[in-house]
Amino acid sequence: MNAGASRIHGRKAADFLRRLAGGGSSASAGPVHIRSHGDTWHLLVLFVIASMPAAFVGMLYAGDTWLSLIGSADGPVAGWRVTLLSAAGLAASGSVLNATAAGLLLLLPLLLAAMIASIGWEILFATKRKRPVDPGWLMSSWLFVLLLPPETPLLFAVIGMSFGSIFGSLVFGGTGRYIVSPAVAGALFVHFAYPAILEVDSTWSVVAGIGTAAAVDQGITWWQVFLGRESGLLGTPSALACIAGAVLLVSSGVASWRTLAGGLLGLLLAATVATGSSDTPPLSWQFALGNFAFCWAFLLTDPTTMPLTRAGRWVHGAVFGALVIVMRSADPTHPEASLFAVMIAALLVPMIDYIALRAYRWRHGSGLGIRT
Repeated sequence: MNAGASRIHGRKAADFLRRLAGGGSSASAGPVHIRSHGDTWHLLVLFVIASMPAAFVGMLYAGDTWLSLIGSADGPVAGWRVTLLSAAGLAASGSVLNATAAGLLLLLPLLLAAMIASIGWEILFATKRKRPVDPGWLMSSWLFVLLLPPETPLLFAVIGMSFGSIFGSLVFGGTGRYIVSPAVAGALFVHFAYPAILEVDSTWSVVAGIGTAAAVDQGITWWQVFLGRESGLLGTPSALACIAGAVLLVSSGVASWRTLAGGLLGLLLAATVATGSSDTPPLSWQFALGNFAFCWAFLLTDPTTMPLTRAGRWVHGAVFGALVIVMRSADPTHPEASLFAVMIAALLVPMIDYIALRAYRWRHGSGLGIRT
């Protein structure tokens, strides 16, 4: 095959993959499309903006809960946060202003520590490789912090973000090349290395332990949990806020609706089987409780870890949803199943795309000259 024919087949192959991924042909009837470094930055900032409502609700509830525990035996020890709030007259619970101030004092130090660690490693690797600084540090740091308990020590945040940045992203070449989201890698590292910080009384643990009927008798209603009255990680309490973020990502063209629909389908099918044979919470509670909604909206839809093919995106989402139910059924008191599920689903993406492409060629044939 001569050089000209090779270029033609290469262009056809690229168009073929774009059509399967839903991106259309590379041919343009108008002016030439120019993609810059700013396109990637804009995409990543959209994830931060879309997750801000979830972060605000989680921060508000975490701050109010933290204030209510001040002075109790299980409450926070006297520290600089308590001193600042007391000096400002904001140490009483029950006020939105007080809860916001307390939530900011919980969120901002963790975010600052994670950002310093992330940008530091990005600059170091960029200097050694003589390349521009990778733009993924902002999104990774932000999502990582939202996957931590509110009172995580700052040192643990630095260590976890360092692990996520190095082994989740930079060793693979940075944004667009990693296999698992750096935020997921960093959060899971903290969860494994320092399990004591996860010993929080999450709403999921309560509901899974006593059942939904008993939880309702104790005043824990589905609507409260769905709106955001749930203890757990910093950014995951409100399923409604996560849905709003997912809608923004899909409408902006950043996330694939097929991935999200596949996640709900996998959750539905697996929950139908699980609730018929065990005492696990029903489907509506499975979606609202724990970290499912957050992982479904902001981690499963990471453009770097999503499949290229349309069919693959359905399967990717379904695998995630089914794995969440399987893990939760095996250990009903464990609320972090969604993080493990999103990591495993991301690791399976290359195989999912390979099978989807083989199935497409088997059904329709290919005259593209692609060798497999």
